[in-house]
Amino acid sequence: MTNLSICCGKLFKTTSVMQNNQIVREMLLANGLILSIMKMKKEIS
Repeated sequence: MTNLSICCGKLFKTTSVMQNNQIVREMLLANGLILSIMKMKKEIS
């Protein structure tokens, strides 16, 4: 890895971490919805 790629990697990591927080939140929300839907389906059936 060259210095340039390391520098770009650090920049990418900091920006991706900020985006990942949003993605993680959305994924957790989606997982929570899926789990609650599955629970409801089990209770109904």
